[in-house]
Amino acid sequence: MTAVFVPEVLDAHREDLAATVRTLVERQSPPERLRAAIASPDGFDRDLWTVMAEQVGLAGLLVAERYGGAGGDLLDVVVVQRELGRGPVPSPYLSSAVFAATLLREIGDAAACDRFLPGIAAGTTIAAVAAADWDVAPGPVAATPAGAGWRLTGERSPVPDAMAADLLLVPVAGPDGLSVFAVDPADPSVTRTPLEVLDLTRRQARVAFAGTPATLVGPPGGAGPAYAASRRATVVALVAEQVGGGEALMGMSLAYARTRHQFGRPIGGFQAVKHKLAEMALDVERMASVLVPLATEPADDTLLHLAKAYCGEAYFRLAAENIQIHGGIGFTWEHASHLYFRRAKSTEFLFGSPEFHRGQLLRHLGV
Repeated sequence: MTAVFVPEVLDAHREDLAATVRTLVERQSPPERLRAAIASPDGFDRDLWTVMAEQVGLAGLLVAERYGGAGGDLLDVVVVQRELGRGPVPSPYLSSAVFAATLLREIGDAAACDRFLPGIAAGTTIAAVAAADWDVAPGPVAATPAGAGWRLTGERSPVPDAMAADLLLVPVAGPDGLSVFAVDPADPSVTRTPLEVLDLTRRQARVAFAGTPATLVGPPGGAGPAYAASRRATVVALVAEQVGGGEALMGMSLAYARTRHQFGRPIGGFQAVKHKLAEMALDVERMASVLVPLATEPADDTLLHLAKAYCGEAYFRLAAENIQIHGGIGFTWEHASHLYFRRAKSTEFLFGSPEFHRGQLLRHLGV
């Protein structure tokens, strides 16, 4: 099933991009390779990541051309992330190519951009941002001056893709505002502890800092607007991932309802199943309808909160209904349904629960 995009917005370039990523996912991340990837030490397919970065240029979509990127925009990322969500492909794309790349770009520290963005664009540097909440609260991590640099103390959890990261960007809330620090996760003062998480396709970790050397990125206390912009881009990409996953579930359910026979007829012919499929189709269309406005219109936090709240719950509904339609086989480890079910529940709460975003929406509306 294909999402609805406004034709004049999804131009030939983006149609080609979507088709390329879809083909790449189908050929290089079939179910058997996907399961091997999530069972690997990295939790994702390094070979697929190399192809994504080097041959297709996905890792540098949001990176300026002078740093080796494509100089693309958020709609390009939406197209890519929707296709990855259909997989569901385990990769550090959201953390590195979207969140970290946007944060560095928005801060605009020339030295940091020169140092880190070429590697991120090439895919040779996997970056993770040590934050998975809407706001960065003061307290868990503290930064103190140390000679010409800084040192970090404390811990942050959960941090998506921290175990695979070559670079950590750590937002720290202080009395003067939000600052961002670059940290080498291989430093012996950094401890990364894998967390047992529901979503097998997106690993997370607890990261502890014990007097860790850190480099300030941008002015002290001045990273608040940059963090807000990068957080917004990441949530928009996450919604696109949910839409892609929802479309895959819709297609999976339709195919099974047409081919599974009971009492001498396809189960899709029974009214109860028809009702489920109709409700699923409505959820998918509603989810897809927000993507273009989210990615192309000026920053609208009202729409962002609405989309994150609705799409998170809708994706999980789709995952649950897909299992119901499949019946007993849908509960088995061998079937892909549980991977979507796990990812749906995880993304529902990543960067804020639906309840949180509805509260933010009411606040923006002045209710």
